[in-house]
Amino acid sequence: MAASQAPYSVYSCTWGGTSSYVAMMQVSANGSIASRGQSLEYASGSGVHGLALSPDQRYLYSADDNGNAVWTHEVKADGTLTYVGKLSAPSTGSDPRHAVVHPNGNYLYVVLEKSNQLAIYSIDPQTHLPSANSQVISVIPPGTITSESSI
Repeated sequence: MAASQAPYSVYSCTWGGTSSYVAMMQVSANGSIASRGQSLEYASGSGVHGLALSPDQRYLYSADDNGNAVWTHEVKADGTLTYVGKLSAPSTGSDPRHAVVHPNGNYLYVVLEKSNQLAIYSIDPQTHLPSANSQVISVIPPGTITSESSI
Protein backbone atom coordinates (compact mmCIF):
# COMPACT_ATOMS: atom_id res chain seq x y z
CA MET A 1 0.00 0.00 0.00
CA ALA A 2 1.58 3.28 -1.09
CA ALA A 3 0.56 6.65 0.31
CA SER A 4 -0.30 9.21 -2.37
CA GLN A 5 0.70 12.18 -0.19
CA ALA A 6 4.07 13.20 1.28
CA PRO A 7 6.07 11.57 2.75
CA TYR A 8 4.83 8.89 0.27
CA SER A 9 5.51 6.00 2.65
CA VAL A 10 4.96 2.45 1.46
CA TYR A 11 3.36 -0.10 3.80
CA SER A 12 3.75 -3.85 3.45
CA CYS A 13 2.35 -6.71 5.51
CA THR A 14 3.99 -10.09 5.84
CA TRP A 15 3.48 -13.28 7.77
CA GLY A 16 6.38 -14.31 10.00
CA GLY A 17 5.39 -17.86 10.95
CA THR A 18 3.37 -17.17 14.09
CA SER A 19 2.12 -13.65 13.45
CA SER A 20 2.03 -10.81 10.92
CA TYR A 21 4.09 -7.65 10.67
CA VAL A 22 3.52 -4.33 8.95
CA ALA A 23 6.60 -2.55 7.63
CA MET A 24 6.79 1.12 6.72
CA MET A 25 9.33 2.06 4.05
CA GLN A 26 10.52 5.62 3.66
CA VAL A 27 10.51 6.86 0.08
CA SER A 28 12.99 9.32 -1.44
CA ALA A 29 12.03 12.32 -3.57
CA ASN A 30 12.57 10.32 -6.80
CA GLY A 31 10.23 7.53 -5.63
CA SER A 32 12.80 4.91 -4.72
CA ILE A 33 12.74 3.21 -1.33
CA ALA A 34 15.16 5.15 0.87
CA SER A 35 15.07 2.96 3.99
CA ARG A 36 13.01 0.68 6.17
CA GLY A 37 11.40 3.10 8.59
CA GLN A 38 9.43 0.95 11.00
CA SER A 39 8.22 -2.59 11.62
CA LEU A 40 5.28 -3.44 13.89
CA GLU A 41 4.06 -6.86 14.96
CA TYR A 42 0.37 -7.68 15.09
CA ALA A 43 -0.90 -10.14 17.75
CA SER A 44 0.38 -13.69 17.85
CA GLY A 45 -1.62 -15.82 15.42
CA SER A 46 -2.45 -12.91 13.14
CA GLY A 47 -2.29 -13.23 9.39
CA VAL A 48 -2.86 -9.83 7.83
CA HIS A 49 -3.56 -9.94 4.11
CA GLY A 50 -5.08 -6.61 3.05
CA LEU A 51 -4.27 -2.98 3.85
CA ALA A 52 -6.29 0.18 3.18
CA LEU A 53 -5.47 3.85 3.78
CA SER A 54 -8.08 6.45 4.65
CA PRO A 55 -8.55 9.15 1.98
CA ASP A 56 -6.67 11.70 4.12
CA GLN A 57 -3.83 9.13 4.50
CA ARG A 58 -3.98 9.49 8.31
CA TYR A 59 -5.24 5.97 9.14
CA LEU A 60 -4.22 2.51 7.99
CA TYR A 61 -6.72 -0.37 8.24
CA SER A 62 -5.52 -3.98 8.20
CA ALA A 63 -7.64 -7.03 7.35
CA ASP A 64 -6.45 -9.86 9.60
CA ASP A 65 -7.51 -13.14 7.99
CA ASN A 66 -6.03 -15.52 10.60
CA GLY A 67 -6.86 -13.30 13.58
CA ASN A 68 -10.44 -12.67 12.37
CA ALA A 69 -10.16 -8.94 13.03
CA VAL A 70 -9.64 -5.46 11.58
CA TRP A 71 -6.79 -3.34 12.95
CA THR A 72 -6.55 0.47 12.95
CA HIS A 73 -3.26 2.40 13.05
CA GLU A 74 -2.77 6.16 12.93
CA VAL A 75 -0.27 7.38 10.35
CA LYS A 76 1.93 10.11 11.81
CA ALA A 77 3.34 13.04 9.77
CA ASP A 78 6.58 11.14 9.18
CA GLY A 79 4.70 8.04 7.95
CA THR A 80 5.22 5.96 11.10
CA LEU A 81 2.31 4.04 12.60
CA THR A 82 0.72 4.09 16.05
CA TYR A 83 -1.76 1.44 17.20
CA VAL A 84 -5.33 2.75 17.67
CA GLY A 85 -7.47 -0.37 18.03
CA LYS A 86 -8.53 -3.84 16.95
CA LEU A 87 -12.08 -4.95 16.18
CA SER A 88 -13.21 -8.58 15.92
CA ALA A 89 -14.95 -9.61 12.70
CA PRO A 90 -18.77 -9.79 12.72
CA SER A 91 -18.75 -13.56 13.33
CA THR A 92 -16.31 -16.31 14.28
CA GLY A 93 -14.41 -17.60 11.27
CA SER A 94 -15.34 -14.72 8.93
CA ASP A 95 -11.68 -14.17 8.00
CA PRO A 96 -11.30 -10.53 6.84
CA ARG A 97 -9.04 -10.57 3.79
CA HIS A 98 -9.27 -7.36 1.73
CA ALA A 99 -10.27 -3.82 2.72
CA VAL A 100 -10.97 -0.47 1.10
CA VAL A 101 -12.09 2.86 2.54
CA HIS A 102 -14.87 4.83 0.81
CA PRO A 103 -13.57 8.09 -0.76
CA ASN A 104 -15.56 10.12 1.81
CA GLY A 105 -13.71 8.33 4.64
CA ASN A 106 -16.92 7.39 6.45
CA TYR A 107 -17.04 3.68 5.58
CA LEU A 108 -14.69 0.71 5.52
CA TYR A 109 -15.57 -2.22 3.25
CA VAL A 110 -14.05 -5.57 4.19
CA VAL A 111 -14.28 -8.83 2.24
CA LEU A 112 -14.90 -11.72 4.65
CA GLU A 113 -13.27 -14.60 2.81
CA LYS A 114 -14.51 -17.62 4.76
CA SER A 115 -18.12 -16.46 5.13
CA ASN A 116 -18.33 -15.10 1.53
CA GLN A 117 -19.63 -11.76 2.76
CA LEU A 118 -18.89 -8.06 2.58
CA ALA A 119 -18.85 -6.19 5.89
CA ILE A 120 -19.66 -2.49 5.74
CA TYR A 121 -18.32 -0.64 8.77
CA SER A 122 -19.11 2.97 9.67
CA ILE A 123 -15.93 4.78 10.70
CA ASP A 124 -16.28 6.86 13.85
CA PRO A 125 -15.25 10.45 12.94
CA GLN A 126 -13.68 11.02 16.39
CA THR A 127 -11.79 7.76 17.01
CA HIS A 128 -11.43 6.66 13.36
CA LEU A 129 -12.27 3.12 14.46
CA PRO A 130 -14.68 0.99 12.46
CA SER A 131 -18.00 0.42 14.22
CA ALA A 132 -18.80 -2.96 15.75
CA ASN A 133 -22.31 -2.57 14.29
CA SER A 134 -21.42 -3.50 10.74
CA GLN A 135 -23.81 -4.36 7.95
CA VAL A 136 -22.99 -7.74 6.40
CA ILE A 137 -24.06 -8.69 2.87
CA SER A 138 -23.58 -12.05 1.15
CA VAL A 139 -21.51 -11.85 -2.01
CA ILE A 140 -22.95 -15.12 -3.32
CA PRO A 141 -26.41 -14.96 -4.92
CA PRO A 142 -29.13 -16.85 -3.04
CA GLY A 143 -29.46 -20.47 -4.13
CA THR A 144 -25.94 -20.62 -5.55
CA ILE A 145 -24.06 -23.81 -4.73
CA THR A 146 -20.55 -23.16 -3.45
CA SER A 147 -17.69 -25.63 -3.36
CA GLU A 148 -18.07 -25.85 0.44
CA SER A 149 -21.82 -26.47 0.34
CA SER A 150 -21.44 -29.26 -2.23
CA ILE A 151 -19.00 -31.26 -0.10
